[in-house]
Amino acid sequence: MSMESIQCVCIYLVASEKEISFIKDCIYRFGKNTEIVSVTKFGEEPVRPAKGVSVVLEYDETNPNSQRYASFFEKSDIPFVALCKSAHAGFSAINGNLGEMMVVSKIPITDEEKKMFAFSLINKLKMLPLKAAASERTLKTTYSTSFNKIIAIGSSTGGTEALVEVLKNLRPDCPPILIVQHMPPVFTKLFAERLHKNCPMSVWEAKNGDKLQTGLALIAPGEMHMTLCFENGKYFVECRHGEKVHGCCPSVDILFNSIAKTAADKTVAVILTGMGADGADGMVNLRRRGAFTIGQDKDSSIVYGMPRAAFERGGVIVQRRLTDISRTILENI
Repeated sequence: MSMESIQCVCIYLVASEKEISFIKDCIYRFGKNTEIVSVTKFGEEPVRPAKGVSVVLEYDETNPNSQRYASFFEKSDIPFVALCKSAHAGFSAINGNLGEMMVVSKIPITDEEKKMFAFSLINKLKMLPLKAAASERTLKTTYSTSFNKIIAIGSSTGGTEALVEVLKNLRPDCPPILIVQHMPPVFTKLFAERLHKNCPMSVWEAKNGDKLQTGLALIAPGEMHMTLCFENGKYFVECRHGEKVHGCCPSVDILFNSIAKTAADKTVAVILTGMGADGADGMVNLRRRGAFTIGQDKDSSIVYGMPRAAFERGGVIVQRRLTDISRTILENI
């Protein structure tokens, strides 16, 4: 017999009554060294699982219960396996969570289907601690939640390279940075990781409740609007699913208008290359309330759409070439 101990997989299951029934059947019959130790039915209050217990959540993006439970685990930094009917729903469920998704297009009926379901689910559960360890969000510098300025940036087409150019020339201890780059789910996380490696400050894909701090840039997750909030003397972000604005989610206008309500006079706002007019009204709002606003100029923009709309509506104080924007930010923080 091997001296290596057999590891039991313990599950906290959160699902509808129908889903609970078939998952229990699959696990009890085919889940070797696996046990469902706790269950929450849709409509009941979720709980924090005990240490070593992994969460399995039935996720249906049209069901408010699913969204409420996903938000609870996300806020509690508890990774989970999301059982979804489509990959699109899965990306929505685990966005901002160090979790895994498992697409279940139909309920298993035959023994072979049930066996495969149990095998796949257990493998996903075993990945959770590995994924959490690999995706730990780190800070490069000593940080502070006390600051006098906030930097806000909106971009779209051509924005990924423009953001690299701007961020790489700022200080490691710069004021908090909030970014909306039009980008789908998953890619925003990968883009944040790329910026984190190549820029002096720390860069994270934002999670609901993240506090603003010096030396940290937060990028709005794909398909979620990011807003700035202020409570109990601290600034933090909220990330929520919502209707598209100007055909976009996340939307620059949503972020900029929230900053206009809470911290306009502290803000240096930048609108970079991009198609359309997202962010133009927000720039106007910010400028009216005391923000210093910068627009990328036509010659250096891949698409002079968003910067042009913001400039023509009176939301831009100065226009700058891309290579001069970071210097202008530093002169005004």
